Amino acid sequence: MKKAVSILRIAIITILGGFGTLFLFGEEQDEAILSFLLHFVLDKVFAIILLVVMFTLTARWKETDEWLKAIFKWCEEADNAPNPMQLKDNED
Repeated sequence: MKKAVSILRIAIITILGGFGTLFLFGEEQDEAILSFLLHFVLDKVFAIILLVVMFTLTARWKETDEWLKAIFKWCEEADNAPNPMQLKDNED
């Protein structure tokens, strides 16, 4: 049961982030300036709301969810790993 909840949480975070990014970088195609501005503002506000909800849920769930803890630990280990391009052995 915990696996299903973790997978569902990761799916929710991914979907919120995907749609938030889509609305943030989406381009309007309206001809009329008023409808263009209305859709532009509404899309950007909706994108910001989606991304804020995604970051809030991620911050809340990463403390309790085992899979999210493992993902953040894995990313932290990758950030702390040495860069092969900066090792002394690669200087030829």
